[in-house]
Amino acid sequence: MRQPRSIIFYAWALFAAQVALVAGVIAFVLVGGARQITLEDVNERARTTDGDMVGYLPPDAIDWLDGIYRNRSSHRVQDLAGPEAQDIPAQIRKGLLELGGAALLLTPFGAGPELLGALGLLRYDPASPWTDAEAAAVESLARDIGRGLEHARLYEGEEHLVAELKSLDAAKTSFLASASHDLRSPLTSIIGYVEILADEDEGPLLPTQARMLDAVDRNARRLMTLIENMLTTTKIEMGGFTTRRSPVDLAGLVTAAADVIRPAAAAGGLDLEVSCPPSGLIVDGDADQLDRVLINLLSNAVKYTPKGGQVRTSLACEGDAAVLTVADTGIGIPAPDQAALFTRFFRASNAVAGAVPGSGLGMSIARTIVANHDGDISVESAEGAGTTVTVRIALAKAGVPPARTDRAGGSFPD
Repeated sequence: MRQPRSIIFYAWALFAAQVALVAGVIAFVLVGGARQITLEDVNERARTTDGDMVGYLPPDAIDWLDGIYRNRSSHRVQDLAGPEAQDIPAQIRKGLLELGGAALLLTPFGAGPELLGALGLLRYDPASPWTDAEAAAVESLARDIGRGLEHARLYEGEEHLVAELKSLDAAKTSFLASASHDLRSPLTSIIGYVEILADEDEGPLLPTQARMLDAVDRNARRLMTLIENMLTTTKIEMGGFTTRRSPVDLAGLVTAAADVIRPAAAAGGLDLEVSCPPSGLIVDGDADQLDRVLINLLSNAVKYTPKGGQVRTSLACEGDAAVLTVADTGIGIPAPDQAALFTRFFRASNAVAGAVPGSGLGMSIARTIVANHDGDISVESAEGAGTTVTVRIALAKAGVPPARTDRAGGSFPD
């Protein structure tokens, strides 16, 4: 337990006891493992100026105190010099008599079966024995102290656990950022060489070679998407994810993203339909980040739609907003899972049961990006009946030329 919090309990206990009772000496002792925390830790002058005995519990007396605590009672001795005081440990009794003490009231406190300390009161006047009412008052105070100390200890334990979890989370974030950077460089090289071979600059390819290169390219780009999602997630967690907004032609982004996803849709036996105007839907946004949203939504639609299904993407103007819709006829999302859909690393139960690969990052990233564009994203889905994701972003003011939008499938800048 941290010392400042212990001091608070010392001050409170002593003040309450002094107000309620007339006692010559008040000794407040906390038992903490092998160490006894006493008033000497708090205020050395309490001993030198007042002459009071600082509360102290010899190690061999802990069992004695623990026995009193287990009986849930106070230990009252009306005559410290008489036979009734024989069960008090010799060192404690000797010290009390040297102070001139006549009567002792000792009340242990704790939490559950665990002894945490004791509150002891000493009187000099043998004609003023401790009454039942006074013993009850001290026992009530001791119980409050025990509860307070236990709450403080639990709170500090939680603080320590939270600090450890934050440290682990920071280490995880740092590792993901480092690993993602290290993976992206060689993967970019692989994709580049595959494109060179596919262009047949080094000679014609056999049909089987072309199919193998196509498979390498698809899977390499799938890995690149995963790496980009990991990098984006770490940037969000580390507070380094910024949105640089400028006028963007959203129609061009949708078309480019669909072209990137089309080979994967064809390989999965899916019908990919795109419906959007050729141009004119200008939003104030970050082209790279909006491209990431499109790629994530389209990739999910393709990934979770069985062979023979359909994926439809549409972009339209509704009032002063551009509305993007990505709908599929896939496996859908079970109703109990939909509330956690935008949680990092969350995956729907039917996707996990079907062993559909995925990281659970795409929707979380999409929501963050859309929120950074002052837009909103919503999902309608039913298990076995497909999913529809709708994104709304305000249109930009007229008169400003859009930025280039041929960024689909590209990576985020570092």
